[in-house]
Amino acid sequence: LLLAQNGRYEEAAQQLETAQKSTASFEVFYGLGTVYIELKRYSEAVTAFSEALRIQPNHARTHFLKGQAHATQGDPRAVESLRQAVVLDPSQDPAWEALAEQLFRSRASPEILSLFQGYTERFPQKPMAHLLLGEAWLHQQRLMEAMDEFKRAVTLEPTLARAHVSLGFVYMELGEQE
Repeated sequence: LLLAQNGRYEEAAQQLETAQKSTASFEVFYGLGTVYIELKRYSEAVTAFSEALRIQPNHARTHFLKGQAHATQGDPRAVESLRQAVVLDPSQDPAWEALAEQLFRSRASPEILSLFQGYTERFPQKPMAHLLLGEAWLHQQRLMEAMDEFKRAVTLEPTLARAHVSLGFVYMELGEQE
């Protein structure tokens, strides 16, 4: 793993592949999955993360990384992996954001809305929760609801550029200036 930390991914992959033959541990499979992602060997990363999850099925970060690897390949199984990541650790904004992106791509609008309403109810002080709910409203052409969520995101995190841009877009659509 020290090789991977130093950017020597090919060597790390070789050593981890050798290690997995004698030691089939969570750490080896997880490390192998992360190295494969760095090497853009996404299908192999999915396989390694699947093996890691067979050993530790409730490891949220592994579900997240497996979902990211699926998403990079355009695999719809990304949604389920990312959904599992947020179920296991709902405080992780990157997992929510990745899940939102995949759901938006799959056009699962009703599901998106209820999912992010739950996220904002559970974490009302998280600007990312409000930003993602605003984007869900925007996908449904519900501009006033989107505007309210973007305003909440900006209030909670005034430097969140994505919320400012989204709010500006809504104002343009509504023909307002602010």
